[in-house]
Amino acid sequence: MDNDDLKIGDRVRLTPLGEQRNAGLKMRTGTIKGRTRGNGYYVLIDGNKTASTLHRSYVEAEAAEPGQATSCFTQRPEAGKSGC
Repeated sequence: MDNDDLKIGDRVRLTPLGEQRNAGLKMRTGTIKGRTRGNGYYVLIDGNKTASTLHRSYVEAEAAEPGQATSCFTQRPEAGKSGC
């Protein structure tokens, strides 16, 4: 997945470069909350109250475990089961 394919609500993690440049962040995963006007994203890092602005080279899509939906909108609920 290319970084340009990241959408609001996608789960992301820091790349090795992102970890190196943002060593002060305790958590390494978060959720995309928006795009900047340039080459970045507003990312709500897990455990934080406010979003951080991160360059697109610092984040990548978090790999989902097999058979697990990444969000409520990527998988339709089966008959008889409630959605999100």
